[in-house]
Amino acid sequence: METHVIKPVKMPSSGSNHQELLPELSVLVEQEALQLEGAKCWCKMLRRKKRKYLAEACKSRRHRRRSCRRKRRRRNR
Repeated sequence: METHVIKPVKMPSSGSNHQELLPELSVLVEQEALQLEGAKCWCKMLRRKKRKYLAEACKSRRHRRRSCRRKRRRRNR
């Protein structure tokens, strides 16, 4: 009898790959991170954090710039 050895499949070890495969998951993870930081929405974030957050959003293959659900108040001129 022959014994078959099952070889483990190597997953790609690049860290950024999982964001491309699961954009929805990364959105959820980042939303949780936002809640932990105390900011409910990226529109309330500091400029530096917001720029980094949106840059991450734009990296995903299905590029959908994350929209803010809060209505932006237009300034009356």
